[in-house]
Amino acid sequence: MSMHNRARFYRHWITVLSLIGLALIVFGACASGPGPEPPKVAWEPRPVDAADLTLRQQIGQLLMLRIEGLYYSGDHSYRKELMGYVRDDEVGGLITYRGSVDGVFTNLQEFQALARVPLLIAA
Repeated sequence: MSMHNRARFYRHWITVLSLIGLALIVFGACASGPGPEPPKVAWEPRPVDAADLTLRQQIGQLLMLRIEGLYYSGDHSYRKELMGYVRDDEVGGLITYRGSVDGVFTNLQEFQALARVPLLIAA
């Protein structure tokens, strides 16, 4: 085998082995085991039939409130106002902005627990 053919032979096998290695990496990452358990939520999703809602509740479901993602204590006036919108006016969703991850998570858990119909959440 000449020097030129030998070099060509090795380049060919290096390319083939590289492609096989790449395929193993890609498919190995896709075939990993199940991920971690999702965190437990303080509310349970519940099915609601739109025919069971009053006209006021149906209109409320069309509204989404923009809320700050800060944590508010139980007696904070802004939190009480938002709780009223969720519980009494039955708004359809919340749009969060600013704030902290912990504040957003805590607020949304509490608001979901208050809502008769599960809230649509946007950020």
